[in-house]
Amino acid sequence: MNIVPTTYSIVRGSDLYLPLLKGFGGLIAVTYVKNYLNQRVFNPQLGGFTLCSAVFDYAIQFDPGQSIHNAFFNTWPDQIDFQIVQATKTSPSFDPTNTYQQLYMGQFENTFCMFYESKHENLVKKYGGKKFFPPEIQFCRIIRNGISHSNRINITDGLSGNLNGFVIDENSNGQSLTYNLVTQADYVFMMMLLAAA
Repeated sequence: MNIVPTTYSIVRGSDLYLPLLKGFGGLIAVTYVKNYLNQRVFNPQLGGFTLCSAVFDYAIQFDPGQSIHNAFFNTWPDQIDFQIVQATKTSPSFDPTNTYQQLYMGQFENTFCMFYESKHENLVKKYGGKKFFPPEIQFCRIIRNGISHSNRINITDGLSGNLNGFVIDENSNGQSLTYNLVTQADYVFMMMLLAAA
């Protein structure tokens, strides 16, 4: 699957619906709490979120009003809309001492790991084992393993991953993932690639 600038509508019941609802919803909730604690009113109609990527020349933009509006009425949105727009790659610049950033980054990491695990068995069947995964799926596998094991790259099987020219191999061992290699947008892009695999 190629990531291209366009508007995406992920409908209820599709593979990506719950992971995106969880990821975007967590970002909205953390932002709401932060603004509430700072005595500011969070008005989702005043603008949206932009999630930049460290791997692709794209960003994800979405208006939280849709999800927040449904939550007020205790209902599920029928779909989650977001746009992928052209942007410059952005290195992660999170502050690991910032509790809010830890919460919403952790939300995306957790969502990505659960989504990968839901696809892993089918990927193994399709490709005949992890050593035969295409480079972009290897990249996702290595990221998932890193998140689940000390949040660092630790390749012991000699396999490497490549996503859009971003290579992770044994030379990457020891590198921290959070606040260093990938962003929330990259987790969404990787889930989109896994859904299409």
